[in-house]
Order: sequence, then structure tokens, then C-alpha cells
Amino acid sequence: MRRAISTISSRSARASPGGEVLRLRHAELGAADLIVAATEYERVAIGRSREELLGPERPVLVIAPEDVIVLKLVAGRAQDIADIEAILAAKPQLDEPYVESWAEFWGVLPLWRQLRTR
Repeated sequence: MRRAISTISSRSARASPGGEVLRLRHAELGAADLIVAATEYERVAIGRSREELLGPERPVLVIAPEDVIVLKLVAGRAQDIADIEAILAAKPQLDEPYVESWAEFWGVLPLWRQLRTR
């Protein structure tokens, strides 16, 4: 356990509406964001997450693509917009009414609609 923890660096940053995101970096596995839910939306997003294997016997919960999109819309930085465009370019099957509902709630629906028509 000590070895695993010693290979992780972290920093806390506000990258979500009301909550905190803890960015973890692992020398072998890369970066991951841990969401500390502070809003009802974040609790919903975490509740919709699914388990994925990060490596052999390393299950982690991963939020749905729709929730990645919503969080990135709210953050709104250039890299977040580029990430949304990359997600859309992969043409995943999205629950668009879900994204629209939360985008409207957070006041970023015009940006979402703009990105959808590109």
C-alpha cells in the first residue's frame, strides 16, 4: 500500500459546480480525477457511473460520457471544449435529453447546442 501511495501525486482544484475535484497522477497508470460530490448533480453523475478495470484487478468507477460532457461544459475552458469535440467525434450513443437538461440547469445549453451543430 505504501508503494502504491508513494507513486501518486495529487492536487485539489475546483473544476465542477460547487464540488471539488482531486486530480491524481500515477507514474504507470496516468491521471484520474476524483469527484467529491457537493451538489445534487454530482451525486446523480456518480450514481450513473459504471465500473471499469484500470488494470488487472484494479476496478474504478467511471462517470458516463454524458456527465463528462456536462462537467466540461460547466468548466468551459478551451481544453474542455476540445475534449467535448473529441467525445462527439467518436460518435458515442448519448442520452442527449439528459445532457440538455443538465446543460440548461447549469446555464450552458447554448454552448452545448453550438457544439452539437459543428
